[in-house]
Amino acid sequence: MRNIHLIYIIGIVLCITACTKKRPKEPSAGRPYEVFVTSTTGDTAAIAMVCKTLSVEVEALPQPEPQFDAVKMELADYLSAIKKKSTVLIDINRKKYHSPTVTWQTSDGTIHIFLNADSSESLANAIDSIGNIMREQLLRHEMAVAKDLLKTKHNPKAEQKVKDVTGVEMLIPADMQHSKVGEQFIWLSNDALTGMQSICVYSYPGLTLNAERALSMRDSVLGRNIEGETKDMHMTTAAQSVISQMMTNSGRKVLVQRGLWEMTGDAMGGPFVSRSYVDSANHRIVVKEAFVYAPERKKRNLIRQLEAAIY
Repeated sequence: MRNIHLIYIIGIVLCITACTKKRPKEPSAGRPYEVFVTSTTGDTAAIAMVCKTLSVEVEALPQPEPQFDAVKMELADYLSAIKKKSTVLIDINRKKYHSPTVTWQTSDGTIHIFLNADSSESLANAIDSIGNIMREQLLRHEMAVAKDLLKTKHNPKAEQKVKDVTGVEMLIPADMQHSKVGEQFIWLSNDALTGMQSICVYSYPGLTLNAERALSMRDSVLGRNIEGETKDMHMTTAAQSVISQMMTNSGRKVLVQRGLWEMTGDAMGGPFVSRSYVDSANHRIVVKEAFVYAPERKKRNLIRQLEAAIY
């Protein structure tokens, strides 16, 4: 985290009047993945540039959705907004800055990003790299907020069941009251009529993470345990949709895979995300997966909410 003083913005009364996206009537108290963007100088081009880089599409969703809901905000509202929500404040000043820089501050469930540049032109040249930094920090923040919320409202009974079946300890969302148990496998769901969210935990023998094998085991384990309305229908992976990434978390290698699932012989489908890691003591690969079925709704927030749980 980086600290930065806000004193220099106090007293600024300039107002951005060229907003093209309508502002909420009242400041948001915390809608996930919503970010308010403003500028100290009313530079509408810079604001539009930042909103565009924050709104790039989320990977591995069935329909296009932005990474963040970027909302152009009047500068006069900035001081009230920083108490409640994620913000980006752009300051372009040739006398104060020599090149674009980005810093951030988190406090009480909020994150505030400060983007400084000597000119709109230099900002445009650096917006790709700066955009990556901003999106990464905003996503980390939103995941941290979701995890903190999960710690205050979770399902101890389901968590014990997961531990009994798989030996894995994790937090389960409170509304996941339905479950199905298989061999070293458990499926938990909120069983909602709209926006069904599910978590699966399972394992298979091995000591090495491999993306192709992980997908093969996914189709085998979930195909066997998650059926449709008939026995001929079962869950499978839309292989061409999958994005695999090897990461390190607290010194442990983790294989993260995102993509789309579908039900053979049926029109059901949606996004999934999984995290696989080696449990060397038990000579196995442990998989924690989240998936969503919500044909009538947007999927970004639903899958990210679950991703915080499997993280």
